[in-house]
Amino acid sequence: RAQNTTTGCFRTSTMDIRVNPLPQLVPMTLPLTVCDSDQDGVSTFDLTSMQGYLLGNVTGVTLSYFETQTNADNNANAIPNPANYTNINNAGVVYQVFIRAQYTATSCFSVTPLNLLVNPAPVAAPALSPLNRCDDDSNPYDQNYRFNLTVVEPALLAAQTQAGPFKIRYFTSLAQAQSPTGLPIVSVTNYASGNTTIWVKVTDTTSLCYSIASLDLIVNSPLQLSYPSPISLCDADGTPNNRFTSFDLTPSIAQITQNNPNYTVSFYPSQAEAQADQNPIADPTQYTNAFAAVQTLGVAVTDTQTGCRSVTTLTIRVLPVPTPKTTPPAMIKCDDNLPRGTEAFNVAANEAYIRNGAVNLVFEYYTTLLGAQTQDQSTRITNLANAEVAGDVYIRVINQYQSLPAGYNCYVIVTQPITVNPLPDVPSAPLTYGVCEIGSTGVATFDLNTYVPSQILLAPQNLSDFTISLHQSQAQAQANTSPIAQSLWATYQNTTNPQTIYIRVENNTTNCVNYAQLVLRAEEAANIYANPLPAIFTCDNDGVNDGLTTFNLNTVLGPKVLGPVPNPNFSVSYFASQADADAFTNPLNAAAFTNTSATQSIYIVVTNTATSTPCRAYGSTTITVEPLPNPYITSNRGTTQGVACVEWNTTTIVNNLKLDSNVNRTGYQYEWYADGQLIPFVSSSTHTPLSMNKDQVV
Repeated sequence: RAQNTTTGCFRTSTMDIRVNPLPQLVPMTLPLTVCDSDQDGVSTFDLTSMQGYLLGNVTGVTLSYFETQTNADNNANAIPNPANYTNINNAGVVYQVFIRAQYTATSCFSVTPLNLLVNPAPVAAPALSPLNRCDDDSNPYDQNYRFNLTVVEPALLAAQTQAGPFKIRYFTSLAQAQSPTGLPIVSVTNYASGNTTIWVKVTDTTSLCYSIASLDLIVNSPLQLSYPSPISLCDADGTPNNRFTSFDLTPSIAQITQNNPNYTVSFYPSQAEAQADQNPIADPTQYTNAFAAVQTLGVAVTDTQTGCRSVTTLTIRVLPVPTPKTTPPAMIKCDDNLPRGTEAFNVAANEAYIRNGAVNLVFEYYTTLLGAQTQDQSTRITNLANAEVAGDVYIRVINQYQSLPAGYNCYVIVTQPITVNPLPDVPSAPLTYGVCEIGSTGVATFDLNTYVPSQILLAPQNLSDFTISLHQSQAQAQANTSPIAQSLWATYQNTTNPQTIYIRVENNTTNCVNYAQLVLRAEEAANIYANPLPAIFTCDNDGVNDGLTTFNLNTVLGPKVLGPVPNPNFSVSYFASQADADAFTNPLNAAAFTNTSATQSIYIVVTNTATSTPCRAYGSTTITVEPLPNPYITSNRGTTQGVACVEWNTTTIVNNLKLDSNVNRTGYQYEWYADGQLIPFVSSSTHTPLSMNKDQVV
């Protein structure tokens, strides 16, 4: 009924009243739970994942999610991405969000809380090191090994921050590990496998959270080692042939490892000790065999990358050395043949002595010790009976056994002393000893002591070490017969002209002999015609008047040296010093000689060019070049102009006028003239006239 309060009019109608139901969600008995892989209490939820469960059979309802009851009631600030919602609370605490269920037809809604729970998952396993195993079982090269997988569990459990309990299982694939129904590996302590990857699942049995890690299984093949070549050493140490010696085992490493840088090698006294890793050899560079002659060592090789270890063996052998006599008699010869310094020897002459009765010995001969040690063929002697050598020969005496491979025959080196004694050192060319005499008859007296031994025995040899004898023939000198008596050496007269004296020089220690020749010549002497030669004086007429001039010595001195009829075999040479004349060096240019001082000595050598000695005569003279006089006049006025002051109306000089000849050298005489008349008693180089005259000086 509807009535107007003013008019009182009303009307009656009908109205339907309906009550719409609210949406009813299926209640959840357990919180929505996720596992937190990083254990920080924060994780991501898919809030929509329970939508089907919550709605049950209800249709026409939309669900939205809110963080507070008020927002859900007011339909404000809905969670924008409920399928990827990150909580803001810590692990282990129930956390609520709110679900608004609303009918789309009536807009009626209800709000239901949804509990969220973040459970910490087991800590993700650290990066597990691969299980590297060597295929050292009964079938070592099939690339298969039985692994004990549980060896990784201590590391897995130690990484957990929760108390657990935990369950660890192993799977053959990631899908199997992730599946709730995945089939785990059963034989975890004896799992047969090749190279593969398995998956380890660690589950918290309370929260059922888990983590999964991969584990690589690697099967390494054992090292395929060969047997290295035996090491054979000759027993040439301080106690030879006792069958024990020191070995350096390390050269075998390259052959054992094939130069693989990842392999390490250890040596053991036996194979059993190598397999048991017992008693490794501390210093393989100095190992003395423990068993006489032959010993087989154990060698363990480890791959540092895989850890695989394999064992092989190395045999060491101590070989006997020869025992020859080592002091053969010396071989000595004088150096009689060319080339000098070497002589021919039968270097094998003492081989029987050296062999000392032994068989199976081979001898090799070398010119150097290093050549014998290294078998350097460039130093090996092949012509044993006539070997041209300069000194000791080195003999490599070798044990020759058929059972030994080439290069393993032991040897010792015996020095064969060889001495090539030098001959006495004498002039190789004949020496000439000439006696020059005027009017020579071809026979002269020679003092042989002037040449023997001073010019025969060359320095630095000592006369006391030699015996010298003189002979008139080469045959006598070689046979050392008929020597010239030493008492005749000082006054020996030649028997022929020329005559060769053969000189034998013998070393008193080595008895080595050498020979020299001295040719005696009696020859005509050279002579100087005027000896002593007179001094030469000349005036300096070349216009310079400095006491120096140029002239021809052959013209000035030649007639005085060679005489009026010169001997055509005589030649004249001029020298500036006695030393040059004696040495016959630096002769002057006789045709254009210029003196270097007013008075200069000239040394003359006359040579008889027809002699072999050669015969020479020596002399000397002086040449003086006189400057021309240059008189001048001085007076007490200090002038040289020759002004004379005389008394009035007389010729008497009153100013001490002085006439000077300007000659300051000694050896001169002076004559003064006045008006052509000799002035008596005036003989000095200067004159003081008393009256005016025409004066002259001579």
